[in-house]
Amino acid sequence: MKKFGISDTTKFSRQFDIGILDFMKGTYITVDEKGETQGLQGIINTLFTSFSFPGYFPPTSFLGSHFIDGSTVRTLDVISAVSNCLAAGYAESDIIIDVLLSTPVDLQRVDASDYRSYMMLYRYLQIAYYYSAMNGL
Repeated sequence: MKKFGISDTTKFSRQFDIGILDFMKGTYITVDEKGETQGLQGIINTLFTSFSFPGYFPPTSFLGSHFIDGSTVRTLDVISAVSNCLAAGYAESDIIIDVLLSTPVDLQRVDASDYRSYMMLYRYLQIAYYYSAMNGL
């Protein structure tokens, strides 16, 4: 990471929380810009884990366990972001949250009359992820 000017002493200019899920324990964990868990390497592992979406990429192994993307259980974790800002002394009116949605903004209408097992599962996942994301806002 030195190639990019990042080291264990790097101070990030923005606060962030990245949610990951311990696949073995079923525990949701957040990692922030301070990297208190494993320093810079912990942040890097967490970023790789945020791409470990079940069915597409394998879990990331570190800290003696296996982790997957936190959006499998919590698409948006706005509560942690707001709580961190309030703990830092910011007024609610001064808090701005950047959100990257991993689901479509609109839920498309489909004709599911001919859907069978796999397509029904796929449609169920579309609906579940959509409402999970919208409930997080």
